[in-house]
Amino acid sequence: MESIAKLPDYFKYDMSHKRRGFALIINNEHFMNLPEREGSSIDTQEMRIALEHLGFEVIVYHNQTVKEMKDLLNDMASKDHTDNDCFLLVILSHGNKEDILYGTDDNAVTLEEIIKPILPGKCKSLIGKPKLIFVSACRGENLDKGIDVCDAKDVTNECETHWHKLPLWADVLIGFGTMSGFYSWRTPSQGTWFIQALTAVFMNYGHWMELHTMLTLVNNKVANNFESLTSDSTWNGMKQIPCISSMLTKQVYFLPKQT
Repeated sequence: MESIAKLPDYFKYDMSHKRRGFALIINNEHFMNLPEREGSSIDTQEMRIALEHLGFEVIVYHNQTVKEMKDLLNDMASKDHTDNDCFLLVILSHGNKEDILYGTDDNAVTLEEIIKPILPGKCKSLIGKPKLIFVSACRGENLDKGIDVCDAKDVTNECETHWHKLPLWADVLIGFGTMSGFYSWRTPSQGTWFIQALTAVFMNYGHWMELHTMLTLVNNKVANNFESLTSDSTWNGMKQIPCISSMLTKQVYFLPKQT
C-alpha cells in the first residue's frame, strides 16, 4: 500500500496559479438585540495577518445583515477565480443549532444558504478548487465538562473530449470552532479559542504542513490548551473541541509563491 507521504501530485490540489485567491472575513460583532461579541475584532485582526501570511488577498467586512452576507457571497461567486488556487471564507458571528448563523439584524440563515453561491452550480471558475470555510460561532448551548485523565508517558479543460461529473459539494472543507450542539468559547481580550489556535497554526506551519494535518493540530491545541475560568461554577472548567467536515478530494499545501 502506497505511503501517504509518497502520494503522487495528482492527489494534491494545483496551488501553482498566479494568485493564492480571495479570503473573505465576515466579522459580526454588534447586533440589534443579541449580545455584543466582544473580542471578535481581535479574531479578525489575527485572521487577516495569518491569511496574508499564506498569500491570500484578504477582504474584511464588519457587522453584516443576513442579506448583506448573502450579497457578499454572490459577489465573490461573480468574480473570476481562474488564476486563483482556492477560495477561503471566515465567518465570525452568533450561531445556533442546525448550523444557523445570525446577521447583525438578528435574522437567521443557514450556513448552507450562505455558501451555495461559491459551489459549481454558480461559480464555474472555482470548480475543482478548494473552497475552505471556517466558522467561529456557537452551534448550541451544550457545555463540554471534559474528563480528568492521567497521562501515560483537476478542472476539466473545455477543449478536451473527456467529461465527468463532480458532486456539487466536492472540494469543500468546513472548519467549525465547536461540535454540533455546543457552545463556542470567546474571551474579550483574546478572541475565540478556535481562531487563536487556527491562526497560530497557520503562522507556524502554514507554508509546509498539509491542511488536514494543521487542522488536527488545531483540534489538539483547543482541546489541551484552553479551559474556561469564571466565578460562575456552572460555566467554570469547561472544554471545547473543534469539528472539521471535509469534502476535499486532494491534499492542500500553501507553499510559498515563487517570486
